[in-house]
Amino acid sequence: METVNINGTLKKIGVATEAVKSAANKDMGSPFKAAVDLDHPLTENDRALLQEIVDQFYAGFKDVVKASPNHIDEKNWTMLTDGRVVTGKDAVGYGLIDQVGDLDAAIAKAKALAHIEHAKIITYRRSDETAGSIYASSPGAGNAPPQVNLLNLNVDLGDLIPKGQSEFLYLWTGGSGTDE
Repeated sequence: METVNINGTLKKIGVATEAVKSAANKDMGSPFKAAVDLDHPLTENDRALLQEIVDQFYAGFKDVVKASPNHIDEKNWTMLTDGRVVTGKDAVGYGLIDQVGDLDAAIAKAKALAHIEHAKIITYRRSDETAGSIYASSPGAGNAPPQVNLLNLNVDLGDLIPKGQSEFLYLWTGGSGTDE
Protein backbone atom coordinates (compact mmCIF):
# COMPACT_ATOMS: atom_id res chain seq x y z
CA MET A 1 0.00 0.00 0.00
CA GLU A 2 1.50 3.30 -1.01
CA THR A 3 0.43 6.82 -0.18
CA VAL A 4 1.50 10.21 -1.46
CA ASN A 5 1.13 13.58 0.21
CA ILE A 6 0.93 16.80 -1.80
CA ASN A 7 -0.25 19.10 0.97
CA GLY A 8 3.08 20.99 1.21
CA THR A 9 3.18 21.61 -2.54
CA LEU A 10 -0.40 22.86 -2.54
CA LYS A 11 0.40 25.31 0.26
CA LYS A 12 3.33 26.72 -1.76
CA ILE A 13 1.00 27.62 -4.61
CA GLY A 14 -1.70 29.01 -2.33
CA VAL A 15 -4.09 26.07 -2.20
CA ALA A 16 -5.48 24.91 1.13
CA THR A 17 -7.61 21.84 1.77
CA GLU A 18 -9.74 20.86 4.69
CA ALA A 19 -11.55 17.58 5.30
CA VAL A 20 -14.92 17.56 7.00
CA LYS A 21 -15.19 14.05 8.36
CA SER A 22 -17.38 11.93 10.57
CA ALA A 23 -14.55 10.23 12.48
CA ALA A 24 -10.85 10.69 13.22
CA ASN A 25 -9.52 8.18 10.68
CA LYS A 26 -11.71 9.11 7.69
CA ASP A 27 -8.84 11.03 6.01
CA MET A 28 -6.24 8.35 6.73
CA GLY A 29 -3.76 8.24 3.85
CA SER A 30 -5.28 11.29 2.17
CA PRO A 31 -2.83 13.12 -0.14
CA PHE A 32 -4.21 16.40 1.21
CA LYS A 33 -3.76 15.74 4.93
CA ALA A 34 -1.02 17.86 6.52
CA ALA A 35 2.16 15.78 6.75
CA VAL A 36 3.78 15.39 10.15
CA ASP A 37 7.16 15.14 8.44
CA LEU A 38 7.98 15.46 4.72
CA ASP A 39 9.90 12.15 4.81
CA HIS A 40 7.09 10.42 6.73
CA PRO A 41 3.76 11.94 5.68
CA LEU A 42 1.60 9.46 7.63
CA THR A 43 0.89 9.89 11.30
CA GLU A 44 1.97 6.99 13.52
CA ASN A 45 -1.71 6.10 14.00
CA ASP A 46 -2.42 6.13 10.25
CA ARG A 47 0.67 4.04 9.55
CA ALA A 48 -0.28 1.49 12.23
CA LEU A 49 -3.86 1.15 10.93
CA LEU A 50 -2.74 0.78 7.31
CA GLN A 51 -0.02 -1.70 8.29
CA GLU A 52 -2.64 -3.79 10.09
CA ILE A 53 -4.73 -3.92 6.89
CA VAL A 54 -1.69 -4.89 4.79
CA ASP A 55 -0.72 -7.59 7.33
CA GLN A 56 -4.25 -9.05 7.23
CA PHE A 57 -4.26 -9.13 3.41
CA TYR A 58 -0.82 -10.76 3.41
CA ALA A 59 -1.91 -13.40 5.97
CA GLY A 60 -4.98 -14.18 3.86
CA PHE A 61 -2.83 -14.48 0.75
CA LYS A 62 -0.46 -16.89 2.52
CA ASP A 63 -3.39 -18.99 3.77
CA VAL A 64 -4.78 -19.32 0.24
CA VAL A 65 -1.39 -20.26 -1.23
CA LYS A 66 -0.60 -22.71 1.58
CA ALA A 67 -3.99 -24.40 1.07
CA SER A 68 -3.28 -24.94 -2.63
CA PRO A 69 -1.96 -28.23 -3.97
CA ASN A 70 1.38 -26.60 -4.77
CA HIS A 71 3.70 -26.48 -1.81
CA ILE A 72 6.30 -23.79 -1.32
CA ASP A 73 9.30 -24.55 0.83
CA GLU A 74 9.05 -22.51 4.05
CA LYS A 75 12.60 -21.17 3.55
CA ASN A 76 11.45 -19.47 0.30
CA TRP A 77 8.37 -17.66 1.69
CA THR A 78 10.09 -14.40 2.60
CA MET A 79 11.97 -14.20 -0.66
CA LEU A 80 8.95 -15.08 -2.82
CA THR A 81 6.69 -12.57 -1.11
CA ASP A 82 9.01 -9.56 -0.99
CA GLY A 83 7.56 -8.06 -4.17
CA ARG A 84 10.01 -9.48 -6.68
CA VAL A 85 9.03 -10.86 -10.06
CA VAL A 86 9.92 -14.46 -10.82
CA THR A 87 10.06 -16.07 -14.25
CA GLY A 88 7.75 -18.90 -15.20
CA LYS A 89 10.67 -21.33 -15.10
CA ASP A 90 11.62 -20.19 -11.58
CA ALA A 91 7.96 -20.30 -10.48
CA VAL A 92 7.91 -24.01 -11.37
CA GLY A 93 11.09 -24.58 -9.37
CA TYR A 94 9.67 -22.80 -6.32
CA GLY A 95 6.38 -24.69 -6.48
CA LEU A 96 4.26 -21.65 -7.34
CA ILE A 97 2.92 -23.27 -10.51
CA ASP A 98 2.88 -26.75 -12.02
CA GLN A 99 4.40 -26.00 -15.40
CA VAL A 100 4.89 -23.37 -18.10
CA GLY A 101 3.58 -23.53 -21.63
CA ASP A 102 1.66 -21.77 -24.35
CA LEU A 103 -2.07 -21.68 -25.09
CA ASP A 104 -1.92 -24.95 -27.00
CA ALA A 105 -0.23 -26.67 -24.05
CA ALA A 106 -2.90 -25.28 -21.69
CA ILE A 107 -5.68 -26.61 -23.93
CA ALA A 108 -3.95 -30.01 -24.15
CA LYS A 109 -3.58 -30.12 -20.36
CA ALA A 110 -7.26 -29.19 -19.86
CA LYS A 111 -8.31 -31.97 -22.24
CA ALA A 112 -6.07 -34.47 -20.42
CA LEU A 113 -7.46 -33.46 -17.02
CA ALA A 114 -11.01 -33.78 -18.39
CA HIS A 115 -10.15 -37.19 -19.92
CA ILE A 116 -11.28 -36.16 -23.40
CA GLU A 117 -9.52 -36.37 -26.76
CA HIS A 118 -11.41 -33.75 -28.72
CA ALA A 119 -12.67 -30.37 -27.60
CA LYS A 120 -14.18 -27.43 -29.38
CA ILE A 121 -12.50 -24.25 -28.20
CA ILE A 122 -14.92 -21.33 -28.04
CA THR A 123 -13.89 -17.73 -27.44
CA TYR A 124 -16.58 -15.42 -26.13
CA ARG A 125 -16.54 -11.70 -26.74
CA ARG A 126 -19.02 -8.87 -26.69
CA SER A 127 -20.83 -8.12 -29.91
CA ASP A 128 -19.26 -4.63 -30.04
CA GLU A 129 -15.70 -5.98 -29.82
CA THR A 130 -13.51 -6.91 -32.76
CA ALA A 131 -11.38 -10.02 -32.79
CA GLY A 132 -8.17 -8.28 -33.79
CA SER A 133 -4.70 -9.09 -32.60
CA ILE A 134 -3.58 -8.87 -28.98
CA TYR A 135 -1.65 -5.74 -29.94
CA ALA A 136 -4.62 -3.75 -31.23
CA SER A 137 -8.09 -2.92 -30.00
CA SER A 138 -11.03 -0.88 -31.10
CA PRO A 139 -12.03 1.84 -28.63
CA GLY A 140 -15.70 0.89 -29.02
CA ALA A 141 -18.55 0.58 -31.40
CA GLY A 142 -19.69 3.34 -33.69
CA ASN A 143 -17.58 5.69 -35.75
CA ALA A 144 -14.53 5.72 -33.50
CA PRO A 145 -11.31 5.08 -35.45
CA PRO A 146 -9.22 1.98 -34.69
CA GLN A 147 -6.27 2.40 -32.30
CA VAL A 148 -3.02 0.50 -31.93
CA ASN A 149 -1.76 0.21 -28.37
CA LEU A 150 1.91 -0.66 -28.14
CA LEU A 151 4.40 0.35 -25.45
CA ASN A 152 1.73 2.49 -23.79
CA LEU A 153 1.34 4.57 -26.96
CA ASN A 154 -2.21 5.33 -28.00
CA VAL A 155 -1.97 6.05 -31.73
CA ASP A 156 -5.05 7.29 -33.58
CA LEU A 157 -4.93 5.75 -37.04
CA GLY A 158 -7.78 7.93 -38.29
CA ASP A 159 -8.59 7.04 -41.88
CA LEU A 160 -5.54 4.81 -42.47
CA ILE A 161 -7.65 1.75 -41.72
CA PRO A 162 -11.14 1.58 -43.22
CA LYS A 163 -13.90 1.79 -40.62
CA GLY A 164 -15.10 -1.56 -39.32
CA GLN A 165 -11.90 -3.46 -40.11
CA SER A 166 -9.04 -4.26 -37.78
CA GLU A 167 -5.56 -5.24 -38.85
CA PHE A 168 -2.25 -5.99 -37.21
CA LEU A 169 0.24 -3.41 -38.42
CA TYR A 170 3.94 -3.11 -37.78
CA LEU A 171 6.70 -0.74 -38.81
CA TRP A 172 9.54 -2.23 -40.87
CA THR A 173 12.54 0.08 -40.93
CA GLY A 174 14.30 -1.90 -43.64
CA GLY A 175 17.93 -2.83 -43.66
CA SER A 176 19.67 -6.06 -42.90
CA GLY A 177 20.43 -5.38 -39.26
CA THR A 178 24.06 -4.57 -39.98
CA ASP A 179 25.66 -1.15 -40.02
CA GLU A 180 26.14 -0.10 -43.62
